[in-house]
Amino acid sequence: MPSITAVVPSSGPTTGGTSVTILGSGFGTSISKVLFGGVSVPFSVLNGTTIAVKTPPRAAGMVQISVVSPSGTETGGHFDYVTPVVPSITA
Repeated sequence: MPSITAVVPSSGPTTGGTSVTILGSGFGTSISKVLFGGVSVPFSVLNGTTIAVKTPPRAAGMVQISVVSPSGTETGGHFDYVTPVVPSITA
């Protein structure tokens, strides 16, 4: 069964597109899905301990990360979506 030990980075903008590395174990070729807050995202299994994904757009707040394989689902990671700060220009 897969196991998540770290998510790097653990936060990013609500606009999505953040490159995220999921670290853990049991990430062999049998991984069928990676979910961010229940939303399936494209992923690449780099090796048995590393998965690479890009975050989808989402409202601000923390979501659970799940890695799904035939042997079970691990929901041990979280990602915090934050609203981007728009700089203001004053004259």
